[in-house]
Amino acid sequence: MSPSQDVVELILKDHRIAGDLLGQLRNGTETVRSHALHEFADLYVAHVSAEESEVYPELTRYEGIDQDVIERGVAAHEEGAEALLDLFDAHAGAPHAWDDRLDELVTAVTEYTRETEGTLLVDTRESVTRECRVRLGAAFAEERCRQLRARCGDIDNVRRYVSG
Repeated sequence: MSPSQDVVELILKDHRIAGDLLGQLRNGTETVRSHALHEFADLYVAHVSAEESEVYPELTRYEGIDQDVIERGVAAHEEGAEALLDLFDAHAGAPHAWDDRLDELVTAVTEYTRETEGTLLVDTRESVTRECRVRLGAAFAEERCRQLRARCGDIDNVRRYVSG
């Protein structure tokens, strides 16, 4: 079994990709920023949707997983989505607010990533069997892929997620 099938590894890979895209949003040209914004939005919504529908419900069944961390993860997903909406607004009509909105998004995503990687993923490695992590990885990847095919990062979808 390849490590890339493990849900922990898949989540970490998404975190790295998200970090790269945030760097492009900060340092890229206008064209690069526009492309990175849409890629980030698709990745973000696909990632959080897959976590919430396929991973978190399963993890709640394990004693070694802190349920408060899962709840904070869902709240952090919402906070990130709200910051993403604000960045979309800045991109569309308030370019002078871009840097401030981007800082909000980076902060939200960084805090979520730090806590997830420092607690939830460590606990998952320790408390969930490799076989289960691979099964969760397959479910996560399938849902993530389904979301990406549907272009889930469209601004209207992000709004639905936030109001959801």
